[in-house]
Amino acid sequence: MEMVRQTRRGNFAFLAFIAASLILYLAPLRLLFRWAWGNDTFSYIPLIPLVSAYLVYECRKGIFTGFDRWHPAGAVPIAFAILLYTHWAGYRGGDQRSPSL
Repeated sequence: MEMVRQTRRGNFAFLAFIAASLILYLAPLRLLFRWAWGNDTFSYIPLIPLVSAYLVYECRKGIFTGFDRWHPAGAVPIAFAILLYTHWAGYRGGDQRSPSL
């Protein structure tokens, strides 16, 4: 019973992280997808999240089991990414447009 509870907690944490990432990067993702739909060379970009979601779904038992808790080493890259994002947003004056590709 405890294993089921831990698995549910891990699934919820993973989904919360994905939802927070989507909300945080909604504007750049929207521009990226709009650009990809209009470009034949990069039209495969919208398929990447779908393929990734399928692979996570297929390997979900191996991904979410075997780990008891959040590992502190994961906090370092996340904190660094948040720091870079806030610095970039502050540098650009809160402008929501993405940089030129």
